[in-house]
Amino acid sequence: MVWGHRPPVSTGRECLAVNLSSGPAFNWVEAVPLRILSLSLLFASSCALATPASSRAHEFNQPVVTVTLSNREPGRHPTLQTVIQLDAGATFDQVTVVSPPGSGIASDEDIPDGTIVGRLDGEAMTNAIVRPSCDVLSTFAVAIREATTNLASPDYPAYLSELAPGRHRLRLVADVSPSAEVPVLINYLSDIEPATGSVVSHIIVGNPLAPPQQFKTCTPVKSTTTVFGTTPQGTPLLTNADPIPEPQQAFEYTFTSRPDDDGHEHSQAISVFAREEEVLAEPIFELPPPPANLRLTLLGSTGRLEWDYDAPADQFEIDVTLTDAAGSNAAYPTFVGGDVREFEFGEQFVPRCGGPVIRYSVQAYRADVFSLVEEIGPFSGCVEGPDNPPPDAIRAPNAGTGSRGAALPVGVLVGFALAGATAITTGIVTRRRRSR
Repeated sequence: MVWGHRPPVSTGRECLAVNLSSGPAFNWVEAVPLRILSLSLLFASSCALATPASSRAHEFNQPVVTVTLSNREPGRHPTLQTVIQLDAGATFDQVTVVSPPGSGIASDEDIPDGTIVGRLDGEAMTNAIVRPSCDVLSTFAVAIREATTNLASPDYPAYLSELAPGRHRLRLVADVSPSAEVPVLINYLSDIEPATGSVVSHIIVGNPLAPPQQFKTCTPVKSTTTVFGTTPQGTPLLTNADPIPEPQQAFEYTFTSRPDDDGHEHSQAISVFAREEEVLAEPIFELPPPPANLRLTLLGSTGRLEWDYDAPADQFEIDVTLTDAAGSNAAYPTFVGGDVREFEFGEQFVPRCGGPVIRYSVQAYRADVFSLVEEIGPFSGCVEGPDNPPPDAIRAPNAGTGSRGAALPVGVLVGFALAGATAITTGIVTRRRRSR
C-alpha cells in the first residue's frame, strides 16, 4: 500500500517540540491522522469488489462501471482494469460477476499462495474508526494476492463456507484491515461454469455475517482494480475466449447490499461491455515495517513517546489526536528524523481531568512510502498536581500484541519524574496489518 508521495519534512526535533507545545497557536486538522484503509473498495475483474453498507440500504443506487482489457485477441492473457464509482446512497458487501462465455482463469494449484496478482486503488469516505460520522477521505493502494482454497486451512475464513459453500477454483485476497482489532479481508472466489465456460466470481467484503460496528464507509466511493493477465513468474491468470464470441458479450455484475433496517437485501444488476485499451499500472511496493512497542511515559506536566524500530527509516511521523466530549477530533502531526526513537511533547497533550481523550501514534516513512500505524490509546485520565499521588501501576501496551496491555511498575514507565499522574486507562492498542 502506498500512502501517496508526500514530500519529506526536514524539521529537527527541537522544531517539533515547539510545534507540539505551541498550544492555542495550533491549527486544528479536520482529518484524523490514521491512514485508514477503507472498506469502500469496489473490485471487479473476472472478480469484482464492493463496499459495506450502512445499516440502512433503502437508497441503493446503480454504480457506474468501466471495464478495460489490454487486448481482446483470442486465447491471450489480458490485464483487466475496472473502475467503479458510486456517488450517493448505500454501498455493498457482496458482488457476483459473470464473464463472457469461454473465458479462462487459473486454478489454485497454478499459483503459489501469496503471489501478487493485481492491485486495488481507491478512495472513499470513512469514519476512521473513531469518528461519529463518515467525514474522513481515505485513499489507498493495496495488493491483491493469491490465497489458499483449502477449506481446512486456518487461513480460510469459516464464514466463506456459509456464504459460498464448497471448494473454489481460485481465491484471491486483499487485506484492507484498518486495524488489528478490525480485520477485513476481501475474498474473490472464482469458478468456471461448465455449461457456458464463463468465469463466475463471488466477491465478499469482510464478514457480512458479523460486520464491524465501529468502522463505517460511505459514499462517494471510487476504485480502480487491476488484475494482471499473467503472474510475475509468467503463469497465465486470465485468458480470453478462443474464439471470441460474436457479437461481443458483456460482463454481468450483480451488486448486493447488506440487509436494511427491515432485514431486506437490495440488488443492482449491470451489464458492461469491455473496451480494448492499454492498461498502465505501477507496481506495488512493499511497505516499510511499522514501529513496534510504542509506549508512553508521563514526565510531570509533559510526556514522552518511545518506540522500537530495527529497519532503516527516513523519518517518523508522530500524530497526537484529541477527541472532545462531543466526538470532535483534532489531529496534530509532526516529524522526527529516522534515527530518532523517542519524542517529548508539551503539557497540552497530557491526559487531563475533564479534558479530551488522547491517542498517540507513530508511522515510519521511507522512500516515499509510509508504513502502517502503531498507535496507543485512547487514554482518559488526568494530571492535576503534586497532591494527587501516582498510581501503583499504569497500564501500558505489550509490544506488538495488539492487546490492551499489561500492568507494569510505575518506575519502569515513568521513572523518577512522575509526580502528578492519577489513574490512566488504555483503550485498544492497534497495529494495522500488512496490506500488500
